[in-house]
Amino acid sequence: MSATQGLDELQRHRLWGSMIGAHVRADYFAHLANWYGQLEQGCRVVSGAFCFIAAFLVFRENLEVVASLLAVAAGIVTVSEILFMLGSKRAGAVDLHGYWLRLAIEYEALWSDAHRSDAGQTLVRLEARAAELSSRALSVPYNERRMTRRMARSAARVHPRFATGSSND
Repeated sequence: MSATQGLDELQRHRLWGSMIGAHVRADYFAHLANWYGQLEQGCRVVSGAFCFIAAFLVFRENLEVVASLLAVAAGIVTVSEILFMLGSKRAGAVDLHGYWLRLAIEYEALWSDAHRSDAGQTLVRLEARAAELSSRALSVPYNERRMTRRMARSAARVHPRFATGSSND
């Protein structure tokens, strides 16, 4: 391949797979961030409800024992939220979503201009960033079932958008 031909067939296939993979990962981390956010909100609602009911029982019904148990349950839910670090996991997933989405957009731009002379170097640079992002993702728990579902949904949604630009990809 000469320097003016852009990407060869193997590089185009790598680019295609990387582009789809970046979109899948962006979707996965968006989904994960949303899930952690819902879990965090659920913990707060449950904890608040337990506290409210406990206070109601003490003041209205004079059921201190039940109220105490509900207060303890609220404390357990609150401590669980802290121990599981839901807020930091959510923040990490949000960051990774943004990084993968930006990378996917850069892959798209390269796909649209794969004939340019520096396309091979750009692909290598983007693949290096993908490897770096993959190592960052190790800090966020991996859920294979969720990833598999995201892959199926994302690939079905993303593929038609790019398929018009390729002949046999």
